[in-house]
Amino acid sequence: MAGRTWLKLGVMGQLSIQAQKAFGKVARLYHDNGEDFFVTSIMESNHSPGSLHYNGNAFDFQHGGIKISVIKRVLGNDFDCVVSNNGAFHVEYDPK
Repeated sequence: MAGRTWLKLGVMGQLSIQAQKAFGKVARLYHDNGEDFFVTSIMESNHSPGSLHYNGNAFDFQHGGIKISVIKRVLGNDFDCVVSNNGAFHVEYDPK
């Protein structure tokens, strides 16, 4: 059974085109592995000053059973994927 995409209650905001594409790639990765993709933050909530959440270039999600190395490989070099303070994965569009 394919997974579903869920948004934590209160999650809101619009993602940039680049972040939308990354969101789709990560969601598809989870779904193809039969896992739900649970998004915990886009633009709402408190983020550090200068956070890319505020301009729509970042999102957070629960990692489930997918390894961070796999997500990084799927997204490519223009994206960072790190574990945030609350244990969720944080993806941001940050071309070098």
